[in-house]
Amino acid sequence: MKKTESFVAYKHTERKWAKDLKLHGRLKLSSYDYYHDIESSQVGIEDPLEGVGIVDLTGFYPAETPDAQTSVFTGETVNDGFTLLNAAGRARGLKGRALVVEAIRETMGIDLSNCNIHVSQTHIEHRCPPLYIYSMTYSSTPGIFDCPEQGQKYDAVVKIPDWRRLAQAILLSAPESLARVHGASVIYEPRIVHASQGNLDNSPFRKNTSFAWQKEVRLVFEPRGEMKKHIFVEGKRVKKSLQGG
Repeated sequence: MKKTESFVAYKHTERKWAKDLKLHGRLKLSSYDYYHDIESSQVGIEDPLEGVGIVDLTGFYPAETPDAQTSVFTGETVNDGFTLLNAAGRARGLKGRALVVEAIRETMGIDLSNCNIHVSQTHIEHRCPPLYIYSMTYSSTPGIFDCPEQGQKYDAVVKIPDWRRLAQAILLSAPESLARVHGASVIYEPRIVHASQGNLDNSPFRKNTSFAWQKEVRLVFEPRGEMKKHIFVEGKRVKKSLQGG
């Protein structure tokens, strides 16, 4: 018998926010940059790779022609590497030399396809575009997201009967701020790889494997108009989407 997919999720939060959510259908969406900054700095929940994927290009990549010239591509200093931002972002199938050639061509306008290439202190950094995030989890276990080091305690767990309904309710409640919504379970995978392993998917639904215990499902909203650090959404649609929880 085929297993039926469940769309039940849980929001771990402070009691005051849980009350606002259930009584008034009020919740807060935060920007991707906000989550990246807070998770890159706070002890206990730090994730410097939130919204980021790194492809290390270090290596020697010989050309097919035996007498080809060698081009050296390196960071300016030993400690400060060179970043190719979102390079070869549309070339998911490339790896190894092909990925290195395309990344350098795209970002620097230099064609090294006929050269030996020696690369050091250089990487591709994929960063997600400006988005709003609403995070939930498939785990109903209280306290799993508490952060004693920061004095942070989530003392309430709100059941979301169907996160797809919540996604549409939020979108329809803030048409002036939100253009589109995407929802999915987070996939956990290494967020630092070598060029020989291939390119990375620049997706807001990817996190490092060390966070697999979170069992996260998230809603991602494309902004309409000015992007802010936080926006509040409130309405009967949101409240109604929680009925049955």
